[in-house]
Amino acid sequence: MQTKLKKQERKVDYMERAKRLEEIPLLQEAYERFKLEDQKFWLQKEEERIRLLVQERESVYKDKRQQFEQRLEEERRKRLAARKAERKEERCEKFLREREEARRRAALEEQKRIEAERLSKLRQMEAIKAAREREIEEKQRRMEEEEHQRQEAEKIR
Repeated sequence: MQTKLKKQERKVDYMERAKRLEEIPLLQEAYERFKLEDQKFWLQKEEERIRLLVQERESVYKDKRQQFEQRLEEERRKRLAARKAERKEERCEKFLREREEARRRAALEEQKRIEAERLSKLRQMEAIKAAREREIEEKQRRMEEEEHQRQEAEKIR
């Protein structure tokens, strides 16, 4: 019985080997097909991943560029407003300086005019005083002459 079993076992082994010999090329072919399909699938997924990464990168780039341009525009507006305010302040200061200078000049001119009037009045008063003194001296001289002539006339008489 054991020999029978061994024979039968050999037959089964032989048949299994034969089946394997027939299946190996089919399995290899199936493996190659699976490998190609898997590679195609992987390539598709990789292309999709790359495409999504590129889109995401472009989106991030656009967002960052837009944010940068907004900040740049905001900074421009701030600087423009600052320059306008600075120029306005400078114009205001210049106006105030010029007004103060004009007021100072007007005050100086007024002071000069008042001083000139005072000097003119002083000269007039001095001239009047000098004229009075001359008049007084002239009267006194005349009186002295008249007195002198009277004394001379009395001496002669």
